[in-house]
Amino acid sequence: MKKYLLFIFVAVALAFSPAQAGLESATYIADLVSSNPLGSDPKNQGDDHLRLLKSTLQATFPVANRAFNLTQAAEWSDTVAAETASRALVTADLGKILLVDPTSGAVTLTLPDPTVVLTGWGIVVKRSVTHANAVTIARFGAELLDGQAKNITLDIINDTVVLRTDGTDWFVWARSSFNESNLVLAGSANTYTLTTGRTLAAYYDGLEVSAEVNVLNTGASTLNVDTLGADAIEWPDAAAMAAGDLPLGAKATFRHDGTNWQLVTVTSPAKQIQNQTYIAFDDTGAADAYVITPIPAITAYVAYQSWEFKAANANTGASTMNVSALGTRNIFDNSTGAALTSGEILANGIYRLTDDGTQLLLMNSSAARIDVQTFTADGRRNGGNGLQTRWPRSLRRFVRRR
Repeated sequence: MKKYLLFIFVAVALAFSPAQAGLESATYIADLVSSNPLGSDPKNQGDDHLRLLKSTLQATFPVANRAFNLTQAAEWSDTVAAETASRALVTADLGKILLVDPTSGAVTLTLPDPTVVLTGWGIVVKRSVTHANAVTIARFGAELLDGQAKNITLDIINDTVVLRTDGTDWFVWARSSFNESNLVLAGSANTYTLTTGRTLAAYYDGLEVSAEVNVLNTGASTLNVDTLGADAIEWPDAAAMAAGDLPLGAKATFRHDGTNWQLVTVTSPAKQIQNQTYIAFDDTGAADAYVITPIPAITAYVAYQSWEFKAANANTGASTMNVSALGTRNIFDNSTGAALTSGEILANGIYRLTDDGTQLLLMNSSAARIDVQTFTADGRRNGGNGLQTRWPRSLRRFVRRR
């Protein structure tokens, strides 16, 4: 009886005790209720709260295996700071927009250790004035900057770079530089110069310039930017420029590798296509042995290649063409499939050749085509496909009288 009465007492006490609603259900930190636990909650519920805190922290930060600095998390766009002297950036600078003024002296901003800042965070650095003093963004240590062991220099006003980290290295997330779309190279063929309007003190690895080519190159070439010295222009594989690699009017981008200029991109303008720059050439050979030298030169004969050429001499019979000194190829008449006969190429005539994989086909022979027709005894002209055409009566009478 006593045990039964005790059970009833406990049940009644629980029924009329203050609500124990201080333990919420949560998955992430945002789900937690800041007013819990309630003051009336029993002490033995404390371990439940501790377990809830641990589970929500681990769910919210599933890969948190090191220390993080969260003080500048929301400062990508509303925190702007002026920089006039060199210093080491700290985690509190992350997310800021730094406006660098090197008027008082060269400014070097050293990035923080990427292993101790939050993965994905970054910083914006912008050069705010024009001055001869340099602005440099330097690596913290041995980490890479945009895949290379190098620093970044901001050369001209408004040159801006956005840097972000993956927790190991730094990367250029975006960059806005001086608009050089209207610059044009100067100098002569193979010896180019360029005045940028920048404040370059010296060439450096990664320096880029863009300009329109002012004259077609004819061989190995150099570029002298802002009178800092003429360095060789090469392809990224270190091959020297060949004739025609820098076409007149092309838009070219050059990147310095610390020793030479690399031709990164070169685009040919529409006017070169309209002017047939790449397929129309003057013949420099002799009669029956024609020669053209395309720029840029071809390296092999390939089926379906085509050229137009202005012949220096008329042909007198079977003829050949030598393109880019690759050796002679026979020229056949495209309409007959046979070797040329005399008069199919006239001096100063313009002709089109197409490679069929074996020989070059002359697409527009100048040979006179004679239409030979036959007639029957009664004056009927034989036409194709068995058709016959009768002469007019007056002409038939004339022929019979003769």
